[in-house]
Amino acid sequence: MSITTIGLDTAKSVFQIHAVDAAGKPQLKRGITWGHPSLWLYGDRDGYYTLQDTRANFDNFLAAGGKAVWHDYKPPGEKWDGHSIDQMPQLWTADMEAYLAERGLPSKPPK
Repeated sequence: MSITTIGLDTAKSVFQIHAVDAAGKPQLKRGITWGHPSLWLYGDRDGYYTLQDTRANFDNFLAAGGKAVWHDYKPPGEKWDGHSIDQMPQLWTADMEAYLAERGLPSKPPK
């Protein structure tokens, strides 16, 4: 086995390691999960993380036994890319509030 690239994913309640060879062929994929459900929010046109790669990580997380819900959003206009959805709460607030409420957690900001 000749590994040329190693990737670590430590987000979304899972720790995963991925390794590929020079041709991009997977050589190693290992992961462990944390038993609590997580919420994955993806913004279209992310300049750092492609939808295909992020969705594959999500699917691997589920396959490893993780519990999660996926939502993706299209940022308005051309000014915004998906990596900036944290600055666009109008896109994801309803999903976040529902996720928190389903778990008995405060889902509305204090007044």
